[in-house]
Amino acid sequence: MILIALLACQTKEIQEGPTGTGADVFCDTYEDADQEEVYEDVTYTGSGQLEVTLIVDSANPRDFSLVGNSTYTYENRLVGSGEASGQAGQTGEFSKLFGAGTWDFRITGPTDCENNIELVIEDGVRLKKCIPLYCD
Repeated sequence: MILIALLACQTKEIQEGPTGTGADVFCDTYEDADQEEVYEDVTYTGSGQLEVTLIVDSANPRDFSLVGNSTYTYENRLVGSGEASGQAGQTGEFSKLFGAGTWDFRITGPTDCENNIELVIEDGVRLKKCIPLYCD
């Protein structure tokens, strides 16, 4: 007896979203610059989580050679925290837990693209922020 197996082709359903058909990805075009998403998260007491995606005004807004491995310094002048620093990953993203308050950031890309920004971190909140880097 010969068994014949038939395979059914599965099709993925395309979603209709606020910007058209397909998936709406956070911070994937330069038009998303300065956008943010805020989520309550009770696991953060006295602090908030900051999740940053860097972007540039170019043909490829997420060009890893412009945003990847960017360095950033930050400080909270109101509490005299002193300046500290960190480095974004190869894709131009970083995530860090901060105490609630107003923080000053200076972000510099590997090709001298940069931005200075002030962010308010709220207690019990996860903040996703799309931050543009400005290149000469």
